Amino acid sequence: MYPPTLYLEPYTLTGRPKVFGGSPSEVASINHGTYFYHASQEGLLRNDTNIHAGIRTTLSGPSDYENDGYCGFEIVEAREIDTIGTEGIIKKIRDRVGTKNPVYLSLDIDTLDPACEFACPYLQEKKETS
Repeated sequence: MYPPTLYLEPYTLTGRPKVFGGSPSEVASINHGTYFYHASQEGLLRNDTNIHAGIRTTLSGPSDYENDGYCGFEIVEAREIDTIGTEGIIKKIRDRVGTKNPVYLSLDIDTLDPACEFACPYLQEKKETS
């Protein structure tokens, strides 16, 4: 059985290939915005223990959330820290993934506060141009 998945990412990675990227070919349908969609279709995700935390971007529409749900992810938005605090977010994650089994962690540096992303290339580019 596959472990629970916790993905910390400000964007969704569960886009349907025909919508996200146009899917001109089967190979092209696998891209940075669709790989959790493909993992769910291949049965690689447990749909009752996955969580997507840190989403803070503008969505292309309600289907972004629907795709996460379809792929088995509960969503915790970054802005929830203002209402439930850090402890509330940790509780949501623990309640979803559990505490007894290993967890697959996918962490995108963009989830952090931009002030803490000292090694991101786009910030280095900004420093070089200013």
